[in-house]
Amino acid sequence: DARRYLVEIEMEMDPNILATETWNPLALQMKASSEDNPTWNEAMNGHEANGYWIAMKKEITSLTKMKAWEIVDRPPDKLVIRSTWAFRCKRYPSGEVRKLKARICCRGDQEPDS
Repeated sequence: DARRYLVEIEMEMDPNILATETWNPLALQMKASSEDNPTWNEAMNGHEANGYWIAMKKEITSLTKMKAWEIVDRPPDKLVIRSTWAFRCKRYPSGEVRKLKARICCRGDQEPDS
C-alpha cells in the first residue's frame, strides 16, 4: 500500500510526527493513468494536442535560452543519437488537467560503448 509505505518513510524521518495528522486525504486520490503519460501519437492526436505543442515549444525555448546545445556539422565517422519526447499530464485531485509537460530526452541507450 503506497500510503502506508510513505507514512513509514515519514515516521522514520521524524518519529514525533503523528502520521494520521500529516496526510491530506486527497493526496493519493488521483492515480496516474496511461492517459497521463501519452506516447507521441497519443499526445499529437488527442484532445490535448494543442497544449502539448505549447509545452514542446516551451521546452525548446527554455533549452535554447540555457544554451543547452550547439549546432555543429556532423563528422562523417560519428553517429547521431536520436531523441524522443516524454509527455506528462498533471491533474488536480478532482481529475481536471492542471498542467501539460513535455521533455525532450536523449536516447542514451543508442550510444555506442567506448
